[in-house]
Amino acid sequence: MFKGSSLIFKIAYENLWRRKFRTMVVVLMISIALAVLTFISGLYDGWVDQMVRDTLESDTGYITIYKTGYRLSEKVTDSINDPDKVANLLKVNDNVKYFYARLKNDGMISSARYSQGVRIMGIEIEKEENASNLKRSLRQGAFSFTPGKKEVILGEVLANELKVKLKNKVVLMGQAKDKSIASAAYRVVGIVRTNNPAIDKFAAFIPLEDAQKLFLLNNDVSQFSVVLKNEAFLEDTKKDIQQKLGNQYEIFTWKELFKGLEWMQKMIASYMSVAYSIIFVIVAIGIFNIVLISILERVRELGIMMAMGTRFFQIARMIIWESIMIGALGFIFGSLFGFLLLLFFNIVGLDLSMFSKGLETFGMAAVIRPIVLPEYFLRSAIAVFLTSFIAALWPIRILKKLKPIQAIHFM
Repeated sequence: MFKGSSLIFKIAYENLWRRKFRTMVVVLMISIALAVLTFISGLYDGWVDQMVRDTLESDTGYITIYKTGYRLSEKVTDSINDPDKVANLLKVNDNVKYFYARLKNDGMISSARYSQGVRIMGIEIEKEENASNLKRSLRQGAFSFTPGKKEVILGEVLANELKVKLKNKVVLMGQAKDKSIASAAYRVVGIVRTNNPAIDKFAAFIPLEDAQKLFLLNNDVSQFSVVLKNEAFLEDTKKDIQQKLGNQYEIFTWKELFKGLEWMQKMIASYMSVAYSIIFVIVAIGIFNIVLISILERVRELGIMMAMGTRFFQIARMIIWESIMIGALGFIFGSLFGFLLLLFFNIVGLDLSMFSKGLETFGMAAVIRPIVLPEYFLRSAIAVFLTSFIAALWPIRILKKLKPIQAIHFM
């Protein structure tokens, strides 16, 4: 009776629109489910990606280099005393995009009204402009130091705690290499908000040379932060640097330093897997119901077709095509709507400023920008088509149990 797949496909398509409202309801259900799932995937990934970038770009980079023992003691006496050796090695590494050195020392900061603990950071401002996000995070003032003047850039939360503004003076104190207490007064020239609590609440940035002189450290630095061209080669780059520098240095990837962020990435991935499973069970139930009802309405018609010589295999193919077309329509509209949602909020951002106080506690930005990844749509396509195929099998099995004569007299 049928003369090819094209005819089966055409009949399956016509059958879909015999009950337009019912078909459209199921397609709409699938579309909304996929659009919401795609948007949530992009939103969660964008949120975590933003947290990771804010943390890495404001402090450690993708790879951090310390002198062996510094991570445990965090003392200035355990600083890197041959920074040129490390810098020269990083310059010739093919996967290193940027690197910058920092000198860190914990101490006290005092304003005219308040005092509190602080992490004093000596930075090379020219390198930080491109390699870190400090310049992009500037909220007030300038991201620059005037040569010969004692100037400091503060984290926004720290500045608020100290009740200081631009041009106010603060006093920095810390232990020098000879264990004496070093102190100096600095004028505030900039305030940054990086969304990294460790920076925003506790960091005071001064020129690297000033920090080295203040703490009697000659040319020493505490760490090198490395930004990579391709994060896919993170572990390979770490091994290469470690091999060339030897055991005098400890090399850490960001995943080793911030296990909580990596755990969060895995948790979000697990959550989304569960969400996908739930959504596609719902999709399967919707498709199963419409296919089953469609078959029950046409049992007599299908029985006549089988009695006239149509093979059951051809009828089964027709039913599977109907199921897959419903899934395909839902996927197309759902993916399109989900993509447009992601694109819109990626451009304008999702403003959560009403929750900014709570978000700051977790190092989250008040504006979240979802990301768009091809895998969202590939994963949805595979799941929808598999679900559509499987959902058609049980109604086909029910139909197969009926003999043509039974089907013709089916009420």
